[in-house]
Amino acid sequence: MKQSLSRSGKNMANVFVPFAYTGRIAKWVVGIMTILLVSALGYVLPFKLIPNPTEIFMAFPRLWNTFGLGAELIRSTFLAVSAIGCSAVISLLLAYLSVIPVLRPLVQFITKLRFTSLNGVYLIALFVFSGSFTFKLFLLSYGITVFLTASAYDIVKAIPKERFDHARTLGMSKIQIIWEVVVLGTIDSMWDAMVQNGAMAFMMLTVVEGLVRSGGGVGVLLRDSERFQRSEDIYAIQISILILGTILDFFLGWLKQIVLPYASIKLERR
Repeated sequence: MKQSLSRSGKNMANVFVPFAYTGRIAKWVVGIMTILLVSALGYVLPFKLIPNPTEIFMAFPRLWNTFGLGAELIRSTFLAVSAIGCSAVISLLLAYLSVIPVLRPLVQFITKLRFTSLNGVYLIALFVFSGSFTFKLFLLSYGITVFLTASAYDIVKAIPKERFDHARTLGMSKIQIIWEVVVLGTIDSMWDAMVQNGAMAFMMLTVVEGLVRSGGGVGVLLRDSERFQRSEDIYAIQISILILGTILDFFLGWLKQIVLPYASIKLERR
């Protein structure tokens, strides 16, 4: 018992030491203390535009019962997950095809679209897509794809030459090399890139849903709250999106351990 308490106390002290090991209990304590500190700052900040945590907390029942926050979150989550899935398929396919020289300039051009805005894309989508869901899905997928393609393309470029040489010594054909080295050999890194870039779906979600109000979503609720200057509702909706994205991020991390268990192996067993 004394050893356990001593170890816990040492781990708590390690949270102030760079590169030090901290146990799970210490991480939970630091996380809870951070939340309490941020909440306490909400009561002492002099900015009147920022409501205190009590006002934000009281906004949740009203948003849920009166404005249908729960249903809007489900609708927005389905849209965001659909956009992440479409972007992952397109981006990974483009990155894998970049090993073909004739297609490499196209992939590089798509990565440079990161520096463009949604305004021109909005006009194109306005004439191409008629349904509100497909319209919003296209805008979200575009915003994720141009960034995810850049990350996936860099992962493919960073494959060491030794892996290709090793595959050739095994007598693999070019198609087998693409499958074994490019696809299977980078799938764990591609998964991480998908999770990181897919988070932009939730950042862009309210903007896209605010532009295309038909079909609802939390973006419409957020725009209405901004219009009527209900600041406590704005922060309550933002916190809801933050919690939702955190849950999805945790789920994708857990799913990676199930689908790609070898990716979490750090050292060879002895």
